[in-house]
Amino acid sequence: MTKERGAPDQSQILQQRDRILGSATFAGSKRMREFLNFLVTESVNDRASRLKEFTIGTAVFGRDESFDPRIDSVVRVEAGRLRSKLMEYYAEAGQEDKVRIEIPKGTYAPSFSYSAPTNDVARQITVTKLGPVLIGVTLVIAVIGIIALYLPGTTAIVPNRTVPLPPHNLAVLPLRDWSSEPQGYFSEAMTDVLIAKLSERPDLRVISLSSVLRYKDAEFDPTIVADELGVDSIVEGTVFRESGNVRITASLTNGDDGQNLWSKTFNRPITSVLKLQEEIASEIAAQLLGTLPPATGTSAPEIDPLAYEAFLKGTYWRNRLTEQGFNRGIIYFRQAIEAQPDYAQAYAALAACHCRLGGHGIEVVRPDVALPESIELAEKALQMDDSLAEPNALLGIISYKYEWDPTAAEFYLQRAIEKNPSLFEAYLWRSQIAEGTGRLEIAVEQARIAERLNPLSRAATLNLGWQLLQSGQLFEAESEFRELIEFDPDFWGGHW
Repeated sequence: MTKERGAPDQSQILQQRDRILGSATFAGSKRMREFLNFLVTESVNDRASRLKEFTIGTAVFGRDESFDPRIDSVVRVEAGRLRSKLMEYYAEAGQEDKVRIEIPKGTYAPSFSYSAPTNDVARQITVTKLGPVLIGVTLVIAVIGIIALYLPGTTAIVPNRTVPLPPHNLAVLPLRDWSSEPQGYFSEAMTDVLIAKLSERPDLRVISLSSVLRYKDAEFDPTIVADELGVDSIVEGTVFRESGNVRITASLTNGDDGQNLWSKTFNRPITSVLKLQEEIASEIAAQLLGTLPPATGTSAPEIDPLAYEAFLKGTYWRNRLTEQGFNRGIIYFRQAIEAQPDYAQAYAALAACHCRLGGHGIEVVRPDVALPESIELAEKALQMDDSLAEPNALLGIISYKYEWDPTAAEFYLQRAIEKNPSLFEAYLWRSQIAEGTGRLEIAVEQARIAERLNPLSRAATLNLGWQLLQSGQLFEAESEFRELIEFDPDFWGGHW
């Protein structure tokens, strides 16, 4: 370490490092603690010249020798988060600290200095706090909009079809359970998994589960459903489970004229249910895109039947969107992980339950307890399977609302959308981040996409109305709010 005149010595720097790492500001972020510790330790041992993106990526963030910083921007994004964390620390817990550790922009080598006199520090604290306060004002309404996600029931709100979507838009209606002893959770959760598999295709847009649940166990005309949901294709099907096997019959219907385009029955052992889901999704996509059906056999691993059963039960309860539902989901997802410790989707779902309980309008668990748990679980899920979208989305919204870092939030949400272009929450959250950072045109654009992906969601319509209002499009905003009141007079959002 090169020690400038009047700068803190090595002992003072290490003491300050330990003070920061042990603070409440850094308590909930294991990754930030490891990052800061690495940067400071390398610097005080005269190895600051090694602090390049490749070295940091492999030493701190678990990247291998193929890591290319030009493609993977994890170090740059996390450095921005670390700078924000340090600013937050010195604005709060570290106000009286004599030594300052900072990461100047344009470098990863930390700087060490003595704190400015009290009057200068106070002035800096005022400026540092101003940004979060201003963003916080706009976040109040974002949190209120999210509350609607967790109210029971849905409302049939036909979307304004103004956002261009890919050439194929479809809805997967709840599968009907024709088992000898039907279980409500099984068919619904299987539907959710199939939606998730289809949503991974960049050339498709798939309606969210919450908008199709209203058609569960109901008689319907596919053409009317297609019009209500704004799609051109409908997937229907049945599921039958018995003696360790599961059979799914799926059909694809044209939303314009109700003509059946394709149908097929799949029969597999329950241990191969993940392969079954992939096969069905691939066959449907092949029909819509005019490509050849995939070859039999997929890369999906086999699943422990007990783990999958617990995962489906957890998915069913999580989709209730209530405090009780999330708590019961946590129980079942933990059972799934106990039965199969490498079950990445179960870790991701568990992370989502903790995230919902610690924020987004429920907040029955302290955010500084629930959200660090969610971060750890989401990161673990991605270590097991980096193709998952939801953990990235969770890290995105937590980065913004909990860590006040819109740069990191955008990074994670963009990755989530790349992995699942139909992930409704990612667009909803992006619209709120765009609003909070003053990009109102983008906020409206993202809100429209979110509503198209979840057209029967009151939260999506309320959020779109709010973004239109913020951007000065008063007549369009009023139209959205009046739709809410017309279709659900008891929902507070439209009146408010």
